[in-house]
Amino acid sequence: MGQWSDLGEDLLKTFEEKLVLYVDKVRFRAVCISWRIILPKMVRQFPWLFHALNNDREASHGLFNPVEKKVYLLDLPEDQGKLYKGSSNGWVATVEDISTCSPAIYLMNPLTRSGIKLPPRTKFPDVQSYDPDKLDNEYALLVNCHGCKTLLHGATIVNRNLMDKIVLSLTPSRDDCVVVSIYGSYGRLAYCKCNDEKWTSFCNEHGTHMYVEERGTFMDIIFHKGKLHALKPQGQLLVFENMDPDSKVKQIASQLPRRTRSYLYLVESSDGGLIMVARHVRERPRDDCEGVFCFYKTSSFRVYKHDPINLNWSKVKSIGDEILFVGHNSSTSISCRDFLGFKGNRIYFTDNVSDYHKRGIQGDSDIGVFSLDDRTIESLPGLKCDPRLVWPPPIWVIPSFY
Repeated sequence: MGQWSDLGEDLLKTFEEKLVLYVDKVRFRAVCISWRIILPKMVRQFPWLFHALNNDREASHGLFNPVEKKVYLLDLPEDQGKLYKGSSNGWVATVEDISTCSPAIYLMNPLTRSGIKLPPRTKFPDVQSYDPDKLDNEYALLVNCHGCKTLLHGATIVNRNLMDKIVLSLTPSRDDCVVVSIYGSYGRLAYCKCNDEKWTSFCNEHGTHMYVEERGTFMDIIFHKGKLHALKPQGQLLVFENMDPDSKVKQIASQLPRRTRSYLYLVESSDGGLIMVARHVRERPRDDCEGVFCFYKTSSFRVYKHDPINLNWSKVKSIGDEILFVGHNSSTSISCRDFLGFKGNRIYFTDNVSDYHKRGIQGDSDIGVFSLDDRTIESLPGLKCDPRLVWPPPIWVIPSFY
């Protein structure tokens, strides 16, 4: 009798065509490596929520599938106690939290348990020196003070607050994959490849590193049509022509007419356009805070579509069938037409409002679904765990075996 792995390509594709649920297609590919090689890569799917199971004795993490409303248990002891700093192409970027606060940075695939070690935090352009024996002052970091000043920071602060997001251009199994990070007090950009020894900063038109505040602050980054796109705090959108220190940078969207204090995200829509999402957050006291603002909660969102002709943003009240996913993940979208029972014109969000984290203000794992139809927020349907008891805050992941 033949091996399952020896089934022919035509027969495998015939079987797959009979599968309706995305999760069944994932399971089908999980049978063996040869099937994954033969079967075509899967199209854009509904993101899953990756989160720690702090008190579960059977598993360390869970992957919540919103389509099935089911949590898949994962035993990833090597990733317990790590913070999530981004997710792209099915991989999660992690750093150590309080336990060791080592400078190590990892990429981890929750499904395959594969791991890749990136250049550590000590190899970023802003690090002047690092001494692990200087408790709470391990890092001497270059900051943006018009003349470049060095300040001391503890490893916990650096890992938690001075590395905001990491995104990938491709799956890291490819040699041409580029990893980009927003880092530091003023949201700089640095990049590396998986086999590099250090992170590299981009230069401005004068040939100096982007340490000038007006040019160096970024809120979100994505790879769109193969190029890095970076969003600034007032809505200016820059595109980098290539990935090298002297890359030409072109502004393809001007800033918004009115200044905003909102947290901004950049999303590629399912039709290939660009969307900017503005997240509004309200601060409020809690009973145990004696009137001090120590709690925040997302109150609403605004959405803008990119106009590639006039190079600006147009505010829209509806995104139609689109469902957007924002947070620490590489912002993404799907069409509700591909998923029975789901409504479009929604924004699924997780907690990553780092400006508040830096000020010690807690967000109670601010997770939910915002409807642009009636501008209301509801909890994530089917999620049974209490987000307030989960640390670190969960992150959206698009499962992948590659």
